[in-house]
Amino acid sequence: MMNKVTAMLVIRGLAVAAILSVGLAAFRLSFVTLRELAVMAGIGPADAWLFPVVIDVTTATAAVLALVASDRQVRLWFTWVLSVGTVVSIAGNAVHAATHGERLPTWASVLVASVAPIALLVDVHGVILLIRSATTAEPATDSAPAEIVVASTAPTPVEIEEPRALEPMPDPPMVAVSVAVTPQPRPLPIARPFVPVMPS
Repeated sequence: MMNKVTAMLVIRGLAVAAILSVGLAAFRLSFVTLRELAVMAGIGPADAWLFPVVIDVTTATAAVLALVASDRQVRLWFTWVLSVGTVVSIAGNAVHAATHGERLPTWASVLVASVAPIALLVDVHGVILLIRSATTAEPATDSAPAEIVVASTAPTPVEIEEPRALEPMPDPPMVAVSVAVTPQPRPLPIARPFVPVMPS
């Protein structure tokens, strides 16, 4: 029994295969229809296959670049090209179905013949935008501003040594000190004068 992760991988693989199959089938049908439309517009059968290539390749390239482009101007341009190319492809298929393979009127033949030069101008402008965006994205070597180095204010880590056990200090040597004591003479008593007491 497959686990959930394996089942999801199988489902995703089948979905990708189905999308690619449908995409190839749609491209094949659109290619054949646009080629016949080019023949109906007066383009020779030997070169008619170039008409769907111009439309479909331009549209597919614009779809990829509109997705991956980082520059906003480039992304908007290729989004516009994708939209217009899709409309042109759908309109060509619709006109082919509406005319039932008959010769196109002059105005319609003029529109079909105008697709190739217009696509050329669109593609050239897209290439110019890509080159310009790639040039402006690269830093200039001559006019690059000087790099400013900001000193870090973080304190430098200080290694703290583990405290070591204190060693006992030796006792100081005993020194004999002799103190000479000089005896002080005793004070002599003070003689008080004799005062006779007179009887009253």
